[in-house]
Amino acid sequence: DTLWFVVEGNDYKRTVEAYPTNYTDGRNDYANVTTGCGVGTARRELNAISEDPGVFTISFSDKWVANIVAIRPEEEVPPAVGRSFGFIFG
Repeated sequence: DTLWFVVEGNDYKRTVEAYPTNYTDGRNDYANVTTGCGVGTARRELNAISEDPGVFTISFSDKWVANIVAIRPEEEVPPAVGRSFGFIFG
């Protein structure tokens, strides 16, 4: 499965009230109590090559931005089959 992260950034300290559907482990952080920026993140494992995660709900209508990051699993590479040359190191 691909590991998907959704991320939202907002102006001031806004609370994430809801994360996109099927995303878990939501986290909400901010840089300053009154004038800083906020960020919310959540994750999902899904066997898909693309994803349209839905929406975040924040506590107040404000300036915001969102993005998604995918971390694909390592592909299994079959072992190389070749000729042995019998080198000795040491």
